[in-house]
Amino acid sequence: MKLRIAALFLLACSALAQATPASRDEDFAPCTDAGTGPELAGSLCAHFPIPGGKGTLLLRQFPSAAPSRGQVWLLAGESGSTLYPLIGTLRKAFPGYDLIVPDRRGSAHTAALDLQAEIDHYAGGGATLLYGATQGSEVVLKALPLVRTHRIEAVILDSPPLTVGGIAPEQTPSPGEQGLDLSPPRTLVLQGDATTPPPAELDKKAPVTTYAIEGAPSFLMLTVPECAAPLVHDFVEGGSEGGAPCAARLSIRF
Repeated sequence: MKLRIAALFLLACSALAQATPASRDEDFAPCTDAGTGPELAGSLCAHFPIPGGKGTLLLRQFPSAAPSRGQVWLLAGESGSTLYPLIGTLRKAFPGYDLIVPDRRGSAHTAALDLQAEIDHYAGGGATLLYGATQGSEVVLKALPLVRTHRIEAVILDSPPLTVGGIAPEQTPSPGEQGLDLSPPRTLVLQGDATTPPPAELDKKAPVTTYAIEGAPSFLMLTVPECAAPLVHDFVEGGSEGGAPCAARLSIRF
């Protein structure tokens, strides 16, 4: 009887492990170029199979020095490598989070589908946040409806384009999504002037905060990090977002 109970217990544990995959940290290994520059120090790399057997995409993870609170997926307008020099600034903006920079291919729509597959595979038990810079914001907005079952905690759009087109942010829940909390995530928009309207694809039900840094060029985390990083940090931490007086808070009107 005891042997039968033990066998049933092991079978149940095996089924549970298959049904609820972890964050697949074992896929990541020290990057071969991690010693080539201070911005890449300690980075881990994984090669994610492109759906359809069309090769692999590089994912680079910058693990948190402290126990991880979750993941921040960082999307740039072009290659993910454009974000590597900003890792020090991004660590200040997202303290305690693992930073993941996926490489991208093709159009924003293709990149959004890739991001969905990557988050489906690697999302762990902690919070999931999305940061998009310039055209990377387009990928984030297109991916949001696809990854909403992961309960994205917050979205940061840095200098987003006026419109991204494509997938509408509001969708009818599928049968598999019934009963899940699909409320839109808190969203922070950073822009370089007070007259630029928010992207048309922003979910009108989402709690949105917008800051304008007058006179700043595009990609504020790169061009004015001393202002943008504290704003993002305070937003992520749920504070008053008062750490950067260089920006003017705007009201969103749709």
